[in-house]
Amino acid sequence: MKKLVILFVIALAITSCKNETKKEDGSSETVENTQSKNTSLRTIEGEFLFVDGAGVIMGNNFIYGVVLNDMTEELIKQASSKQRDKFDMVPVVIKGEVNPKPEGSDVWEEIVTIKEIVKVLPPKGDEPIKIETGK
Repeated sequence: MKKLVILFVIALAITSCKNETKKEDGSSETVENTQSKNTSLRTIEGEFLFVDGAGVIMGNNFIYGVVLNDMTEELIKQASSKQRDKFDMVPVVIKGEVNPKPEGSDVWEEIVTIKEIVKVLPPKGDEPIKIETGK
């Protein structure tokens, strides 16, 4: 009986842990099972851009539209303070729910609802190239 209880506790501990998957491109995505809400939050690493009322998070092999909510507004503020210009993509790590696009919508195939901002980093690489037009 004691062994059965121990096995049950170990099985419970394993299933409630984070599931982190390494992808071929080296990026990672973590899925956390939250027991209280019966939903799963993913930890997503990608580059965030918000232009003309629309936001996206793009990784090496995914692109998600972003649902506008309070956390998205906070992410926009944090990302815009790190952008060198308005088209700079800012590396972020967020936790959110990924769902298929709403029916009848012409947005990205999958959308993410941001639940937590983990990290916002400065843009990678050199300064963006600026092209000036002649007068």
